[in-house]
Amino acid sequence: MSSIGHYLKTLLSHRYRQEVRTANRHQRLRDSIDQYLKGLPQCHSWVLIASRADHDEGFHCDVTMRARDLLPWARENASKHSIQNLTNETVTKALPLWLDQASVDTRAVCLLPPGAFREIAGEIDAWASEGLVRVFCPKCRETVKEIEVTKENEGQAGEVYYWWTDVWTCQKGHVLRKKNEHMRIMRVRHRL
Repeated sequence: MSSIGHYLKTLLSHRYRQEVRTANRHQRLRDSIDQYLKGLPQCHSWVLIASRADHDEGFHCDVTMRARDLLPWARENASKHSIQNLTNETVTKALPLWLDQASVDTRAVCLLPPGAFREIAGEIDAWASEGLVRVFCPKCRETVKEIEVTKENEGQAGEVYYWWTDVWTCQKGHVLRKKNEHMRIMRVRHRL
């Protein structure tokens, strides 16, 4: 009898169909997060958030961050974003859960989970400026105390398109990161 009631409600009620779709989506997301977390190794106290393997993002160094420093950002990011892509939302929502389980008694470094670099890539410059990350220069073979961040090749086309190159260097002048950036400003005329 309950399946007949469910069938009739589904046919006749738009609100009920929406509620069922929402409940099904939440269940798929929970299942996806559980499956994703099962495939991850234990989080340690330090997380390698960028490395020389991320050369397409301009990194020529290794960047690590404490899991406890990354956790508040990951929680806020997960709570304020709703993403239509299930895979991307799984990574966004699972990252704080994974970081929360970090073993704080070890000084070991673990890799960022698959797909998570896309989430944090835009924040790494700010974290480096704030001193929240450790940067290892492979040429000096030591952790860099201070990073010098400069902009090179700055230019613009009109008043809407700007470009520049962000460059990080260590105290000895070794390039740690070099990334071409651009920004396009969309101006909208307001009508009265």
